[in-house]
Amino acid sequence: MTHLIIVSGPSGVGKNTLMDKVREEISDIEYFRKVTTRTRRPDDRDEEAEFVTKEIYDQMLASYQIAIPYCLREKWYGVLTRSLANLKENPRICAFGDYKLIEVLRDCFHTTTVYVRAEEEQIIRRLNERQDTPE
Repeated sequence: MTHLIIVSGPSGVGKNTLMDKVREEISDIEYFRKVTTRTRRPDDRDEEAEFVTKEIYDQMLASYQIAIPYCLREKWYGVLTRSLANLKENPRICAFGDYKLIEVLRDCFHTTTVYVRAEEEQIIRRLNERQDTPE
């Protein structure tokens, strides 16, 4: 099994920007795909997540396509079962903010966790620029 790199930090801190830079430097690293019911943002990457309705999420969960389901801010997320299987092929990188999930992944897999920080003013500016919902 290969390595899982977890990038964590508050919304708008630059996790995706950091992951893009890592992927530029390490050509064989791929995203560790997840699934979510949250609305897709303009800067979301197809390789990183599947954006589905709650109904489809529930169907995926019932058919064991989601290994680790969790809820954040009334939106459902999960680790895709096939992402776990793909860890055997190449190193993977992902962004997670839920610390309980990070603990589960760290207990189960060979991981490195990077916590990203930024000044509050910078985070607020980035959140406003990304055309997300006000909350």
